Amino acid sequence: MGRYSLTARRYAVHAAGALLVAGLGGCSTMEPLDQPYSWRPLGANHANVVAEVERPGDLVSGRPLGPSDGHEAADAVQRLRDNKLRDLASTQTSDATSGGSSGGGGGGGGD
Repeated sequence: MGRYSLTARRYAVHAAGALLVAGLGGCSTMEPLDQPYSWRPLGANHANVVAEVERPGDLVSGRPLGPSDGHEAADAVQRLRDNKLRDLASTQTSDATSGGSSGGGGGGGGD
C-alpha cells in the first residue's frame, strides 16, 4: 500500500507544478502591442480622413444627392432580375496599351 500512496503523491506534485507553470504564463507582461516601443496609431485614420475630405462640413453631415432618374435605375434592376442584360457599348483601346513593339530605328547624326 505504501507504494501506491507514493505514486499518487508523485502525480499530485507533478499536477501542482503544471498548474503553477500554466498559471504564471498569464502573468507575462510581454504583450508586444503594450510595449513602449510599439507603434500606436493614435487617431491616424481619423487624421487621414480629415486631410482627404474636400469640405470639413461633410464629416458632420453629407451632401444631398443630385437629381437622378429612378425609373431608369429601376428598369436596369428589372432587366437584371429577368436576366435580359444589355451588351456594353463597344469601345476602342489605344495602341499604346496593346503591348506591341516596333522595330524602332536609331536617331540620325548631324554634321
